[in-house]
Amino acid sequence: MKSVPVCSIILPENKAGRNKEMITLKNKIEIIISAYRDGESERSIARRLELHRITVKKYIQEYEKKLLELSTAGEIHERREIIGELLEKPKYKSAGRRASKGTEEVKEKIRTILKENEEKAKSGRRKQQMKGVDIHKHLKDSGYDISYPTVANIVRAENGYINESFIKQDYEYGEVCEFDWGEVKLSIGGAEYKKYNMAAFATGKGFRVKAYIFEKQETQSFLEAHAEYFEDVGGVYKTMVYDNMKVAVKKFVGRNEKEPTEALLKLSLYYGFRFRFCNVRRGNEKGHVERSVEIIRRAAFAHKDRFENLEEVNSYLAEKCKELNQKPKKYNEGKSAEEIFLEEKKYLHTSKPKYECGEKRESRVDKYSTIFINTNHYSVPEEYTGKMVDVIVYSNKLYAYYEGIKIAEYDRAVGNGKWQLTLEHYLKTLSRKSGALNGSVVLKQAAGEIRSIYEKYFIQKPKDFVELLSYMKEKNKSMKEIEKSIEIIRKITPFDISKDKIIAVCEKGEEHRPQNSNNTEEHSKALLREAELLKEAV
Repeated sequence: MKSVPVCSIILPENKAGRNKEMITLKNKIEIIISAYRDGESERSIARRLELHRITVKKYIQEYEKKLLELSTAGEIHERREIIGELLEKPKYKSAGRRASKGTEEVKEKIRTILKENEEKAKSGRRKQQMKGVDIHKHLKDSGYDISYPTVANIVRAENGYINESFIKQDYEYGEVCEFDWGEVKLSIGGAEYKKYNMAAFATGKGFRVKAYIFEKQETQSFLEAHAEYFEDVGGVYKTMVYDNMKVAVKKFVGRNEKEPTEALLKLSLYYGFRFRFCNVRRGNEKGHVERSVEIIRRAAFAHKDRFENLEEVNSYLAEKCKELNQKPKKYNEGKSAEEIFLEEKKYLHTSKPKYECGEKRESRVDKYSTIFINTNHYSVPEEYTGKMVDVIVYSNKLYAYYEGIKIAEYDRAVGNGKWQLTLEHYLKTLSRKSGALNGSVVLKQAAGEIRSIYEKYFIQKPKDFVELLSYMKEKNKSMKEIEKSIEIIRKITPFDISKDKIIAVCEKGEEHRPQNSNNTEEHSKALLREAELLKEAV
């Protein structure tokens, strides 16, 4: 066999005359965290990671540059762009790669199926589990050359039970925080009970808990939960611990190696924490948070499970977590989790500005002056009809921007085919077609006070009502000011309340509003003068 010359396998050289190096986002994260969190020198990092020092220095300098830009950034769009560049993956060519296939890959496929079997059993679908013969057929259909006995042996080995001993853990301050998901059934806004997802955090030291409720267990919720948590605690732990949840683990590589999702890698790089995963089907390896999910669920929702909206749920949940954290615990030597956290906070890594994790989309405003997001419609001001707008979508909120200026914001609609419309977005159209107001969807969705005023005083004069709303928008008048003006008019002419009188009273009230005074006599005289002026206006 002909030997291959050594020179033919030397990597091509870059301008500095050294071999090109390919590093992953995980390498980049390790470089940044080692330099900033651990204070390790560039030379030491390069030696440990088997990289050239110039490569290490390059990524540290790029990171420092983006941090400086972020500290002086203004608008949300500018921050999003900088954060995106900060978390960018190292680029290199990957053409010609081939996927590996082997026994370990087959085992991971089987483990995934067995985990799905566990989930089916928990949800009452035991009869839909895949047995050994089904798993074998599935693998054969997927192109794997494997015998049934081999599959059966792997299944038996994976299902084998071994008695375990547990090792008591004692963490250092600021060392570890654990994360997990839990499910709760709630009724929100009078709807039937449905499952919501609770993102729960528990500290290794002191067992301090914090949780947030989301509609879905998805990447967006995962990112928002971490951004909120680090903002709440005012710092970042050295290590975050996860089980094999889909939002954190992209795929298995071998028996114990897991490839993290891009979302987790970017989160880790931005905040500067390391992460580790539990072994397969070993949630007990992060027992703090496993237990915290159950404790929080009972403490918060065993007594109350009906709410008006998700904002109310999370406000209530925050109070319940606060109560749990303030209780003295025997395992904390009689101290509460909050007392321990006050000491631990000194050891947390300083947090950066809140991670901007909203998903950016583009949407064209349709003929109804709405944008279409995830099967639901949301209105924007009518002057943007036909234009492309930027939409930042969060798990529970969305914001619409045109050329960097916010033009609308909404709570995300629950369900499909919903329309969320804002009356003031249609004032120009309604001024020309005021008759369309009565019975319109946009009026039905307006605030109760607005509908009440319309039905009491303007149902026969929709054009006047639209002009009143236009005045409110132009002069930035609140509904309370309008209601106060109506009350004054009712005392004088209770059966003749009009748009012109309301506007006149608002204007006179603004011009002659009495100043605050501690002198009762002067204040009374001022109120009498105001009453006379308002009477003249009417």
